[in-house]
Amino acid sequence: MTFIIFFSVFLAVYSVVNYYIFSRIWQVLPSSVPLRAAFIGISVFLSVAFIGGRVLERFKICTISDFTIWTGSFWLAFMLYLFMGFLIIDIVRLGAQLAPISRLAMDGTFGLNSFRKISIVVVVIIASLLVLAGHINAVNPRVRLLEIAIDKKTTIPALNIVMVSDIHCGTIIGNSRLEKMVSVINSLRPDIVLLAGDIVDEDLKPVIEQNIGETLKNIRTRDGVYAVTGNHEYIG
Repeated sequence: MTFIIFFSVFLAVYSVVNYYIFSRIWQVLPSSVPLRAAFIGISVFLSVAFIGGRVLERFKICTISDFTIWTGSFWLAFMLYLFMGFLIIDIVRLGAQLAPISRLAMDGTFGLNSFRKISIVVVVIIASLLVLAGHINAVNPRVRLLEIAIDKKTTIPALNIVMVSDIHCGTIIGNSRLEKMVSVINSLRPDIVLLAGDIVDEDLKPVIEQNIGETLKNIRTRDGVYAVTGNHEYIG
């Protein structure tokens, strides 16, 4: 019962946010019937892609399920930036309409309507660049070095620990990406490796099908690999 309530609230909020985003983009589209019809179709697909792909994946992992999950995952990030950007635009527009001086100044330049159209296009461009930058950053993980001094007597002069978290193995992070990550870990010559939760994503089926566990076994350490569960292990 709790899950049903949570999912219903999530679905309602998700639907409202998607409607808000697409309604704002709709305002700047040319009045071309084919273009607007295509936009409606794309909007519906993007809205249901992630959830639909996850549902399809539970029945059969295939090219269609992979494509919809990938598309839906990118849309979730894109949706966040668009929502924040459009919300800021609406707040600015509301402030301009309420302030006589601001309204007069804006009407004297290009008007509130032109401001809305230009700002929406700018937000879409910025959101696209942010999502692209995020993807590039994700496929090229950086190693951060942290030296911790412990004031205790010990026979061990130093301990080289490599900690990795939020790998999210599954459809998005498959064996090819994981193999690169394992290679980076091994190049650091760790004494201990710590996997700090969210090793798998949401569904265990692609993890099992790709035999991702065998790739994780390739991690080489002196004193072993230790892991804890995260929230996604429980979801999966």
